[in-house]
Amino acid sequence: MLQAGVRAGGVGFRVITRAPFSLTHLGGFPSPYVPLDLVLEALRRAEEPVDWLVMPRLEQPEVSVDCLTGPDSRIRLAVGRTKNGRRRGFTLHEQWLGPARRIAEGFGLHYLSNIQFRMFGDRPVLMDVNTRPAGGLHQLSLCGVNAPWAAVRLALGEDPGEVVPPFLGQDYTVVSGPRPVRPVSLPQQRTEETEPLPAVPVEPLGASAPQAAVGARPR
Repeated sequence: MLQAGVRAGGVGFRVITRAPFSLTHLGGFPSPYVPLDLVLEALRRAEEPVDWLVMPRLEQPEVSVDCLTGPDSRIRLAVGRTKNGRRRGFTLHEQWLGPARRIAEGFGLHYLSNIQFRMFGDRPVLMDVNTRPAGGLHQLSLCGVNAPWAAVRLALGEDPGEVVPPFLGQDYTVVSGPRPVRPVSLPQQRTEETEPLPAVPVEPLGASAPQAAVGARPR
């Protein structure tokens, strides 16, 4: 996997693959996967130094630890949000929170920050450090925690103390668009047999009332 050394968010993220370039890469939406031979050819043709971050493939789950650290470099809040495919959840496991605390306190990441980990084999490794609030910070509300308000109080000098989630929210799944969660219900159909409706009698044409001639004077 590689990313540009200077980037915004996930812009420029690519996964290098040994699969040859084929029509699969040209169908549908653009993919982050790029064949190795094309990457090497681009490097050979580059006319300026390349600033890339290259890392081995890191497996799921991805754990984003939201941290709140005071100006005294003492952490007040640390909660992990797990991502495994489309499934989301929360964790307080020390294998994630312990390293995040040491990073936030050791580097003085004051106020809200986000530290991300993934798995390399059977051990978690550091993937990214964001010295800003995460875009998914609002999800902590599912754990009964209002992290933005705690940060505001801390910035105003009202130390909230150690913020511990009263519970962990239920796991949930994200989707790319609206999906029906209930089967489509049809109106109840009649199953009993019904008698046919009676025929409507039709009068013969000769029995109809005579029409007045056009232009005749009424009596």
